[in-house]
Amino acid sequence: MTKTNSRSATLRGVDFHRIISDGERLRMLTCLHRAGELKADELARVMPQAPADTRQMLGDLAARGLLAARHQYPHIHYRLADDLPVWVTIALGAANDWNRADGAVLHAGQSG
Repeated sequence: MTKTNSRSATLRGVDFHRIISDGERLRMLTCLHRAGELKADELARVMPQAPADTRQMLGDLAARGLLAARHQYPHIHYRLADDLPVWVTIALGAANDWNRADGAVLHAGQSG
C-alpha cells in the first residue's frame, strides 16, 4: 500500500526552501529524485547521520507531503510524492546537477 499526502500540492516555495536549507534533507531528496524509490535502509547507509535519524527525517519529509511511503514488510520504500509541484522536481534536478558538477570540479582540483 502506498501513502501519498495531499499537502504536497500546496507546498509553498518558502517552505520548500526551509526544508532544503538543511544539507542532509537536500541530499536525501536528491538521492530519491535520482533513484526514484529507495528503501529506508538503503538511504540510511549513504547518509552521514545515524540510521535512526535518517528514518526520522524520512518520516518528517513524508508528513510534510514531500515523500510517499510504500510499506512492504519488513521494509518501507520512499519516493518523491506524485503530486509535488513541477517546480520542486525541477529544483531537485538542478540541485542534483549542481552537486555533480561541484563534485567534478572538486575532484579535478585534487588531481593537481
